[in-house]
Amino acid sequence: MVKKKRQTTLGGRKSSSLPKVNPFELKFNRLKHDVGSGHPGLSRKRAYEQRQKSLGVEYDRRGKVNKIVDKRIGERRKGVSSEEKLKVYRFSAERLRHLKKSSKFNLTDDSEQSEVLTHGGEALTSIQKYDKIVASDDEDDAGNIEADVVKVAHFGGGELDMPSNSGCRPSRKDIIADLIAKTRQARENKHSAKDEMETVTEELDAKYLKNLENIKNSFRPVGATRVAKFDKDDYDELALSLKLDADARATPAERTKTAEELALYERLQLEKLESLRIARMRKLMNVDKVEKVSKRKILRDSDEDLSDEELQDGNEEELGDLIQEINSEVYLHCGSKSMLCLGVLDVEVPFIIEMPKTFEQFVDLLSSYPSEKFEVVLLRLIKCYHPSLAEGNKKLLAKLFLYVLRFFDGSSCESLTSDSLKLLGSLINVMYVLMKFDVEFSTRCIRALIRQYWKKRLSNLKAPISFSVVALLVAALYPVSDGWHPVCSPALTLAAMTLAKSHVINLTVLARQILLVTVISDFVEESKRLVPEAIAFCQGALLMAVENEERERAPTVVFPISLPHKQMLYVEKDANVDPLTISEESDMKRCQVLRALIAVIQKYRILYSAHEHTFTITFTPFLNLLKRIPLSRLPSTVAEEIETLIQSMEAECNVRSRLTQMSRVVTEKSHFIVIKFHAEKQKLQYLVKKETRGAIKELRKDASFLSRYSSKDRDRRQKTKRIIGELQSQQGEWNKELRESGKKRKT
Repeated sequence: MVKKKRQTTLGGRKSSSLPKVNPFELKFNRLKHDVGSGHPGLSRKRAYEQRQKSLGVEYDRRGKVNKIVDKRIGERRKGVSSEEKLKVYRFSAERLRHLKKSSKFNLTDDSEQSEVLTHGGEALTSIQKYDKIVASDDEDDAGNIEADVVKVAHFGGGELDMPSNSGCRPSRKDIIADLIAKTRQARENKHSAKDEMETVTEELDAKYLKNLENIKNSFRPVGATRVAKFDKDDYDELALSLKLDADARATPAERTKTAEELALYERLQLEKLESLRIARMRKLMNVDKVEKVSKRKILRDSDEDLSDEELQDGNEEELGDLIQEINSEVYLHCGSKSMLCLGVLDVEVPFIIEMPKTFEQFVDLLSSYPSEKFEVVLLRLIKCYHPSLAEGNKKLLAKLFLYVLRFFDGSSCESLTSDSLKLLGSLINVMYVLMKFDVEFSTRCIRALIRQYWKKRLSNLKAPISFSVVALLVAALYPVSDGWHPVCSPALTLAAMTLAKSHVINLTVLARQILLVTVISDFVEESKRLVPEAIAFCQGALLMAVENEERERAPTVVFPISLPHKQMLYVEKDANVDPLTISEESDMKRCQVLRALIAVIQKYRILYSAHEHTFTITFTPFLNLLKRIPLSRLPSTVAEEIETLIQSMEAECNVRSRLTQMSRVVTEKSHFIVIKFHAEKQKLQYLVKKETRGAIKELRKDASFLSRYSSKDRDRRQKTKRIIGELQSQQGEWNKELRESGKKRKT
C-alpha cells in the first residue's frame, strides 16, 4: 500500500512578507517618442486608424455638404419682433390650416347674412313691362342709358324681402316719368360740358397764336423779313456725306494689285513708252503703226533670254575667281579710259533695255550713257526682267547683281571725287534693290569679294588697299548692329587689319583710311564696342597735325617716322580758302583731311562716353594733342570745331576722372551679435528643412492611404453592383417560373 503524501496548503504555510519599496528610490524615464514597443506593424496600424478617423471621414463626406434652412413662418422677416411673428404670421397660418381641414367637406352655409340676388329681389316680369325707350337722332350717346337706370331696370337693386322706403311701392307711370327725366337731364349736362370745352379751346388757340407772333417779332433782326437759315459747318457736312455716301466710300474703285500684277503693269508701261519713243524718233506719230505690247510677247522675250548661258550656282571660291577677272577683262576692255569717265552726254535712255549677257556688254551698255543716268538704266532693267514676269528672270537679276558688284569694285579703285561718290551711291542703291530678289546669292558674292581683299592683304600687308568703299557698301546693305553677321563680321575684321597694317604714304591714302575709320564707327554705333585699331589710328593721324619732337612716336607702325612725311597734316603757313592747286600736299587739302579727322574723333568721343572707367585714359592723349594744334593758322571753321572738341573732351575727362571711393571703408562689427543671428538663422533653416521633410513624408503617406481607401471603396461598389445584378437576374427567373406555372399573372 502506497503511502499517501501529505498535502500542504498555501494557507497553512507561513506567508513571507514582501520588502517595502521606498518611493524616493524609484526612477521614471520620460519617453521622448511614443514608439509601440519596437513593433513597426503596430505603429503603422495606429497611423492607419488615425488617418481613417480624419481623412477617411472627409473622403466619405466629400460632395455631401448639407445646409440647414430655417423654414419657420415669419422667421426670416427682418424688423419684426418675435411676438408679432407668433401672433400675426404663425397663428394666422395655423388657423387657416385648421379651417381648410374642417371646411373641406362642409356643405352647409354658416353665414348669417342673406344672399343678394342678381336682380335685387325684383321679379323679371315687373321689369319687362317697361316700354322700350327710343333714342333720338340728335343725341351723341347713341341711346346709352345711365348706369343707375340700368341697375334699376335690369337688376332691381333690392333684396328678396327688402321693404319699400315709403311704405308703398311707386306706380309704373311714376317710375317711367322719373326715368325719362333723369335721362334728359344727363344728356343736357353732357352737351353743355362739350360746348364749354370747345369755347375754352378756341380762346386758348387764339391766345397762343398771338403770343407766338410777338415772340417771332422780338427775335427777328432789324430789317429782316424772315428768320435766317442756319449755316452748317464742315463737321455737319462731313457727317451728312458719310451717312449718305457710306456704301460708295467703303467700296474700292479698284482692288489692290499683287506684286506680280504690279510688275507686269510696270513692264507694260515701259513697253508702251518705248514704243512711243521709237515712233517719235522715226517721226511715226500714228500710234497704230507702232508694234503693240502684250503679255505673250513679254514672256517670249524672257524665254529667249533664258536660252542663253544661265547663271550656275557656285561656291564662294568660284565667285571670287569670277570677280577677280576684273583685273584682266575690265581694264583691257576699257583701255586707258577710266571707268568713272564712261558715258556720253545728252543721250536719251530707252524704256526697254535688253539684258546684257556678259560683263563686257554690261560695260558697253553703261558706257553709252552718262554716269548720272546709270541708276535709271539699271532700274529699268530690273523692271523689265522682274522675277514675277517669267520663270528665269531671278537668275538674270542675280547675274546683273554680280555685274554691278564688279563694276562697283572697279570704280572704287579710282580716285574719289564728288562725281565718283555720287556714282558709287547710285550703284549701292541699285544693289540694295537687286539684293532683295536673292539674298543668299548676293551674300555669297560679297563674301567672295571680301575673301579676295583678304588674300590681297595677306600677300602684301603694307600695301594701301582701297577697302574703305567696300566696307561702306557692306554697312549700307546689311545690319551692322548684330553681334555676329556672316558679312559684317568678316568686313569689320578686315577693316581693323587694314588700319593696323596699311602704311600711310600720302594724303590720299590717309583720307581713305579716315573714311574707313568712319565706316567702322557706323559698325559699332549701337554696340559701343571698343576698336583699338581705330583709336590708335586716330591718335597717330592727329600726331601728324602737330609739330612733334623726335622722341614722340605714333602708337602704330603704319605712320611715317621721317620728315617731312612725319608732319603730313601740319600747317606751317596761314591757310586760305583759295581753290586747290595741282600740288597734292597743299595746305587746303591738309585742312580738309584734318577736318574729317576731327569729325571722326568727335564721333568716337560720343560713342565711348558710355565707358566710364576707360574714357579718361583713352582720350587724354587726344586732348593733349588737340591743344598743340596751331589754331591761328587754320580757317575759322576748322578752328571752331577743334575748340568745341577740346572743351567737350576736357569736360568729359574731368567728370570721369573723379573717384568716388579711394579706399575701402572698414567699420567695427559686433561679431557676437552676428554669430548669434547666424546661429538662430541656421537653427531656423534646420527646423524648416526638418519640418519640410516630415510634411513631405506625411503627404506621401496620406496619398497612399487615400489610394488604398478609394480602391477599397471602388471594389465595394463593384461587388455591390454585381450582387444586385445577380439578385435581379435571380428574381427575373423566379418571376418567369411563376408566370409559366400560372400562379402569377403577367403585368
